[in-house]
Amino acid sequence: MKLYLHIGTEKTGSSFLQSYLAKNRLMLKSHSLYFSDAGKHEADMRSGRISPGNASQLNALLSQKSWLKVEHWMKNKYKAAKTNGCTKLLLSNEILIKTFSETDVLARFIEITKEQGFELQDLLLVIREPVDQALSLYKHRSKSGEMLPIADWLKHKYILADCLQNFYQNIEILKIGLKQYPYQKNSGYLVNVCINKWLNLSENVEIEHTSVNPSLTLSELKLMSEIKKQDVFLVKPFYDCMIAIAINQKSEDIYLKNYYKYVITNYLIKYVKLWQRCNSYMTEGQIVKPEITNKIQNQEFVEYSFSETQISEISRYLNLNNNKSFRKEKLISRLKKLLPKSIIKLLIKIKP
Repeated sequence: MKLYLHIGTEKTGSSFLQSYLAKNRLMLKSHSLYFSDAGKHEADMRSGRISPGNASQLNALLSQKSWLKVEHWMKNKYKAAKTNGCTKLLLSNEILIKTFSETDVLARFIEITKEQGFELQDLLLVIREPVDQALSLYKHRSKSGEMLPIADWLKHKYILADCLQNFYQNIEILKIGLKQYPYQKNSGYLVNVCINKWLNLSENVEIEHTSVNPSLTLSELKLMSEIKKQDVFLVKPFYDCMIAIAINQKSEDIYLKNYYKYVITNYLIKYVKLWQRCNSYMTEGQIVKPEITNKIQNQEFVEYSFSETQISEISRYLNLNNNKSFRKEKLISRLKKLLPKSIIKLLIKIKP
């Protein structure tokens, strides 16, 4: 049985692609391709919400090096594919690139797949321009209200460059095939890369671009992080207010975006040989390597910006604490950690 693995990277449209595959299982099955379900994440994957794909459990088992459980998991997928009359299995998880950066993990996985009767095909990897990818991932990680200074985040949390270096070394040692494409913010392009260029299905792909994972602006994220320092309960209402605003009604955040890109570029430029190596692996196209261009002036002064619409929504948000229902909800949320459920149920019944 042929095994196809889409392994990443983050912030390259993985959730959208996984949703498309889940919604088009009949088309895949007509090509003898089995795209297994995602277990507890299936509903999110099918509906187009952020999901880890149908191989998140596999990735977790590989990370734990639970080899017997990996064997059992792969055996079940083999049986499921056969039961569905398919001769090919398709799995997707964007964190697999990190897991496969460990030589012993990738080598052992290859052994297990061969033992189970799988024939591993070229891996699919989508690469975004390094600076844009890092900035997008930084914003995504800041959605909880925890926003580290960008320099600290790069130093302690950014791992893609090191993972790629190790991964490329591993596939060369193990002689594993790779199909690697540059990311484009275009849903049709992404589906075409997967369906026709990687899987060779020759399907007519016509699809409008959709965003699975909208994000706040940097200024909004910074304000949200300050709000969390004052009251964690206020973070979600603020996020909901800001995410509802159309992107064309928000400040472009040009100064702040340029400042963050400047800091990221300065950090990533040390991996210049890696980005060259990355481009050498491209099946087609290239990524733009980080290069310092214009120096940012007044680095000690960071400017945040909001449009009139954003300011109006922030003003409305500030009135939440005057709302009796909101204050009650806030109180109950805090009391849930302290009181029995029976008392909480009584409180909920009380009218504000």
